[in-house]
Amino acid sequence: MKIKFFLLRVMALLLTFSCLFGLIPVALASEASSFLSVEGAAIRTTGVQGLKFVGRLYKNTGFQLAEDAEFGILLIPQSVVGENERITVSTESVRVVPAQNLMEETAEYYAFNAVLTDIPAEFYGTRIIARAYLENNGVYYYSASTCVRNIAQIADSFIADST
Repeated sequence: MKIKFFLLRVMALLLTFSCLFGLIPVALASEASSFLSVEGAAIRTTGVQGLKFVGRLYKNTGFQLAEDAEFGILLIPQSVVGENERITVSTESVRVVPAQNLMEETAEYYAFNAVLTDIPAEFYGTRIIARAYLENNGVYYYSASTCVRNIAQIADSFIADST
């Protein structure tokens, strides 16, 4: 039953995004930027389990942020992405997760995250690609690199470090 509910949520989300992106023109994109990065991933070990990716938007790079700029992380299963394909907000099946709250703000950067929760156990081995994005004055910018992780990989690493 949980799997069915999860799949229904994913389908509803995909339908919503396809409707939105089908009706709204997407501006030209700058492929890679030096002021965005994905720093890594972690899992929750207590409470509701989840897979969290952390991104950074660096300040003082000579780049001027608009007041309505939006940044966050793009998430997509690696299995649905073609080899060497660079994910963007217009990639089919991508989940766009805008930063809702900053994790941290320093003199150098803003830190933000995206979290997938309630992942069924049979998907713990599913590799998820994360890429940071910024929409500024109608133009999209993306981190030069991505982070690819799954729950099982991080849990195994956590257990190995604990012993």
